[in-house]
Amino acid sequence: VIHLGLMLAFYTGVRIGELYTLKRSDNIEKYFLTIQRTEVTYKDKTLNKYITTIKESTKGDEARVIDLPKKAQAIIDQLYLLNPNGEFLFMDDKGRIKSKRFNYYLTKACRELGIQEKTSHKMRKTYGSNLLEKEVGEAIVQGQLGHKQISTTHNFYHYDITDDDERSDIINQAVVY
Repeated sequence: VIHLGLMLAFYTGVRIGELYTLKRSDNIEKYFLTIQRTEVTYKDKTLNKYITTIKESTKGDEARVIDLPKKAQAIIDQLYLLNPNGEFLFMDDKGRIKSKRFNYYLTKACRELGIQEKTSHKMRKTYGSNLLEKEVGEAIVQGQLGHKQISTTHNFYHYDITDDDERSDIINQAVVY
């Protein structure tokens, strides 16, 4: 199930804390998903330990509806089949899967593949950069990522994702005298 979360994160760009609090009811209709809660971890001073719980709002405090690519909807449909009675999309025999397990799995997968370790946040940045590079409208990208300001998207989520050959081709095409 965790590998499906990894794939869904790549296809949607949602924050990991939002991803692992998704409920079946959040897939309001095919190809649309409501993001309305997030996972938070805090230190309980009386118990002297960290507690992970669900906050019934997003980081930006506003629910948002995102568009789902067909591949993302297919993953959600698969999760429904794997867990037909679960409240959350990501559950196992112990209950809701927490984002800490996802990050562990992501780190382990990178190590096994022999590639530089990536964080879930880097996945979000790649998603945002891909949308902007494909000239998806700024308002759509901003909404998908849940940013209040488009400047956040541009300043922190827009990176050059082209390889050397692509960059060379782009520059050669642009510099025509």
